[in-house]
Amino acid sequence: MNMRIAVIGVGGLGGTLAALLSRAGHEVVAVARGEHLAAIARDGLRLESETLGTITARLHATSDPSRAAGAEAIIVAVKTFQLAELARRIPKARVVLPLSNGVDAGSLLPGSIPGACFVFSWIAAPGVIQHKGLAPRVLAGPGAEGLCDVLRSSGVDAQVVPDIRATLWEKLLFVEPLGAVGAASRSPAGVIRAVPETRKLLESAMREVAAVAQGLNIALAREAVAAALTRLDSLPPDSMSSMQRDLRDGRRSELSELTFAVVRHGLAAGVATPVHDFLYACLLPQQKS
Repeated sequence: MNMRIAVIGVGGLGGTLAALLSRAGHEVVAVARGEHLAAIARDGLRLESETLGTITARLHATSDPSRAAGAEAIIVAVKTFQLAELARRIPKARVVLPLSNGVDAGSLLPGSIPGACFVFSWIAAPGVIQHKGLAPRVLAGPGAEGLCDVLRSSGVDAQVVPDIRATLWEKLLFVEPLGAVGAASRSPAGVIRAVPETRKLLESAMREVAAVAQGLNIALAREAVAAALTRLDSLPPDSMSSMQRDLRDGRRSELSELTFAVVRHGLAAGVATPVHDFLYACLLPQQKS
């Protein structure tokens, strides 16, 4: 059965999901802004991927989140620092699923079901999303079963997990060190994993995130760090996280919501975070307000 689904934030993550949902026949409302919005409204949203194919999706494009009213489900894929302002403008829906980075996104959208998405994609040009690697993987908390069914039928690896809090920390353990160490070393994944000293720094940052999670009684999988390193080794060599690309390109990044979040939660848990203290201090001068 087709659904009316709103995707608020059609950057790399949201744009990939919006294109796949549209190809599957669902009615998609895309909330974007600027040149990206203008290109989508004029020419449609184009997804370019070696694994998912090339899709040109005709979407209901708007800059106004209130235009998502009437959607059965709303996927939120904006930057984490945009959530507090968005919370005042987002309409109600049966399911609101924030997929923004970090472990605090769900608390910034009251009544939402927290979720996480694993995907490497980005805006290559206005109206164009470039995707690399495997199909998107979405993990969501209980209550999102229907939306996950729709996502699976659209080509997304989607499932509900019983402990979404642990999932969010496992994602943070992967994406935050990759972004922070990548930005500090100005290197993509292939270089990070090939240089022993830099790989060791990345692993130390991952173990620090795991220690903070354990200090907060988060039930991380015992092999979480090993699994994250295995995933690092499977990435296309030129892969970068969105935080690294934003810092490189002079855009506001999620440095505070990711790297400093590890420091902040470490203080709350009584766990020292010297690696993240260094990474945050090193990267802060590059952050744009």
